[in-house]
Amino acid sequence: MRKVILLVVLVIIAMVCVGFAGMYTFTKAVYNEKGCDWANIDHIEMRTGSDIPPTIARNCDYNSVSNTRTARFELDMNQLDVISFVKNNGYQKLQSNQQMSVSDFIKGDFTDAELGKLQLYFRSDNRQDHSYRMLFDAASGELHVAIQYKK
Repeated sequence: MRKVILLVVLVIIAMVCVGFAGMYTFTKAVYNEKGCDWANIDHIEMRTGSDIPPTIARNCDYNSVSNTRTARFELDMNQLDVISFVKNNGYQKLQSNQQMSVSDFIKGDFTDAELGKLQLYFRSDNRQDHSYRMLFDAASGELHVAIQYKK
């Protein structure tokens, strides 16, 4: 009887370990996926630590020469609380060109005064294996993302 209980416990422990190993492998595969065909939103969320709410349309491109992924999402503004989204994801109001160049994401040259009037929010970070820039246009509902991989 003890042998049966011990065997059952060992099988359960083995199944839990296999489950954790599978989840770890899957998560690592999503994190390392640079292309746009698989796990695009999950990859960006993992790399940026930001939530991407429901989208209506999306466009993604990976440039292997520059080792950069760019993506544009049209967010479903009917399901999005803009104030909460900006606050919960650490976006800052874009006030000047010194904070972030918007020309990579939006066509046109803007003065600091013009930028201050627009509903543009940004966040960026430089991490060990990548850097990223995100620009959210609250008026149009567009979210732009650029991730530069270092490896």
